[in-house]
Formats: sequence, structure tokens, C-alpha cells
Amino acid sequence: MDRSRLSDKGGAIGMDKARELIQHPFTLLVCRWILGIVFIYASVYKIEMPLQFAKSIYNYQLIPDFAINAMAIFLPWIELFAGIGLIAGFFTPGSIRIIGGLLLIFMAAIIITLLRGIDIESRACVAGFIFSGRQI
Repeated sequence: MDRSRLSDKGGAIGMDKARELIQHPFTLLVCRWILGIVFIYASVYKIEMPLQFAKSIYNYQLIPDFAINAMAIFLPWIELFAGIGLIAGFFTPGSIRIIGGLLLIFMAAIIITLLRGIDIESRACVAGFIFSGRQI
């Protein structure tokens, strides 16, 4: 008996089951809800405390000063509505694109800030809780 054929076949079956689980409608629904809840939860703090969020945006030193306040006011609402869209199932493809875009922009901002050597306090402030307070 050729053992390599058995392990390949078993691996293929395992991959098929994993793919089936990942693509199952219930799994996708739960993932949508979790991502939606995270974005809603994150937006609430920013909506309630726009000054602190504006200070966080300012610390990245990436956008002009005149745009910071507008960004601190509108960005959390975009996060909130995109999160609601994911949970409720309204405009799901658009909500996914918006959240994906926001995540890409945030990652790019972090990378650019690190490459520029700017020291900022990285704080994931979500509804008043600070998950990390270390210096970047």
C-alpha cells in the first residue's frame, strides 16, 4: 500500500471539510455578526468622545489639521452604519467593502507612522477600555 496516496487523500478530504465549514452560511453569518459587533462597539466610544478620537488621529500626523475634526466626527458614524449593515444584512457587500477599506487605511496609517519614526501611543480605545498602552 502506498502511504503517500493515503495521506494525500486524507488531506484532500480534510481540506474539503474545512472549506465546507468555512463557506457554510451559518459560519459566514456568525463572522458577519462578530465583525459588525466589533465595529459598532468601537464606533460608540469614538462617537461619545470625538475630542479624544481627534487627538488620536492628530498623533499620526498624516492628514492636514483642518480635516481632523471632520474625520473624528464622520468616521465613527461610517463604522457604525457599516457594522449595522453587517449585522442586519442590509447592503452587506457594501458594508464589507467599507470595513475592508477602513481596515486597510488604518493598517497603512500604522505602517507609515512606524516608517516615519513617529512615536505615538497605540491605544485601542473601545468603549473606554484600553487594550494596549505600549509605545510604538
